Amino acid sequence: MGMGGSYNDASSLGMTFGGVLNRLQSELKRSREAGQELTTIANVFSDIHDTLAGGL
Repeated sequence: MGMGGSYNDASSLGMTFGGVLNRLQSELKRSREAGQELTTIANVFSDIHDTLAGGL
């Protein structure tokens, strides 16, 4: 076995290029959704801060 293993090692683990690509795309989608949720939460906290500070 060479450095980094071989294609046979990866395929024996059930890993294919398409499978890895699909997983990466799925994780990227989840990451973007989490980012959108965090932006929403940050906006809510900003609104709360403005309200408590009397900035309405």
